[in-house]
Amino acid sequence: MLNTSKQTVNDDLNLSLTTSPDQTVDSNRARPRQASLDRELETRVLKTTEVLEQKIAEFASIEPVTGSLLSTLDDFQRVKEEWNQLAPDPMSSFGWNFSWWKAFSDSGQLQLLKFNQDERAIGFAPFYVDRWFGLKRLRFLASGDTCTDYTKLICNTENRDLCELAFTEHIRNERFDVLEFECTENDQLATSMRKRFESTYRSDHREAEPCWILNLPTSWQDLKANAKSSLRRKINKAERRITSSEFEITSTNSGLAPDKAFEILKELHTKRWASMGKAGIFDDSRVDLFLRSAVHELASNGGIEIVVVWHNDRPIGAQLYFDASNGYQLYQSGYCPDAMKLEPGHMLFTHMTKRAIERGDTCFDFLRGNEPYKAFWGATRRSQKTLRMVSKRVVPTLVATTVNQLRNLIRPSKITGG
Repeated sequence: MLNTSKQTVNDDLNLSLTTSPDQTVDSNRARPRQASLDRELETRVLKTTEVLEQKIAEFASIEPVTGSLLSTLDDFQRVKEEWNQLAPDPMSSFGWNFSWWKAFSDSGQLQLLKFNQDERAIGFAPFYVDRWFGLKRLRFLASGDTCTDYTKLICNTENRDLCELAFTEHIRNERFDVLEFECTENDQLATSMRKRFESTYRSDHREAEPCWILNLPTSWQDLKANAKSSLRRKINKAERRITSSEFEITSTNSGLAPDKAFEILKELHTKRWASMGKAGIFDDSRVDLFLRSAVHELASNGGIEIVVVWHNDRPIGAQLYFDASNGYQLYQSGYCPDAMKLEPGHMLFTHMTKRAIERGDTCFDFLRGNEPYKAFWGATRRSQKTLRMVSKRVVPTLVATTVNQLRNLIRPSKITGG
């Protein structure tokens, strides 16, 4: 039973407030230390406040970013100059993306976002909208098999966060059912979008075909010295052939007309794939139109180069390269089936890697695909991923779940056992 007498309460209070001499001394000693800690805390708070005030002032001084939606081919055409000021690399250039949309405009509805700040274009989001099992899907331009290997928002590094924020607001307003980010450069945009929309979209992050990167030494002799013996023999043989009177290498950068070079590439590519009983990429008339237009747009300024090796005045191999800010990128090739014993591919690789080293490049990008020659040349695998995000609303979730279940049912099961 509780004791509630007045005396008892007073005694308890007196006991709790009484301190021993030792406790008094310890308390006196603690006061200077506590005062010092208080001063240090106050100093830190003041510094933090100053930093916050500075950041707030900087933020307040930033002009707001506005976005405008471009949905027609004429709208697209009008932003060429502004776009190219922001996109130095061929696969992110206006010519590449515009050429793709001209050829594939029947795939959906253009959804090109232009970001402006202080009446100046600071970025573009190159997308279009199509239907994925009836759902409204947002995708990068040049997505798919014939595609851009490194997709990204078109903007300078310093404006990336502002453009991403404006792009995020557009997605929230449009309420897309599916967002698909294929092979994003360094996976930055995909990672950012997954974090921003984790409460409203379910994410499926899956592996895409990897890119293969060959790191280059500072000299051609170092590359040969460090190459495995089988590759070194191929290189030596290629060098002997290149310097003989039977062979010649020309390119769109050395007088070969782009239109003629494109026709050579197309013919050799088609013949090579037909010899293996397969269809080449040019069997799709849209791909033909797309790449023909891209070569026309980009070859004039060196963004695209087609290199051809000739044997006794007959073309036996052709390769299409991008000349990007970090080095050459091999996009497409074609070889004469009855000249494969002459190894036209190795001759062209030898020619181009040597050129890359001599001009100071540090890497040579074979781009996407697991073809064996890439590893043979010493390239290393760079993982590529595609992010698909499906809205958590009822209908998109139901459709996506059904599609995944059906795919699992029809996917061939692995056979195990002895």
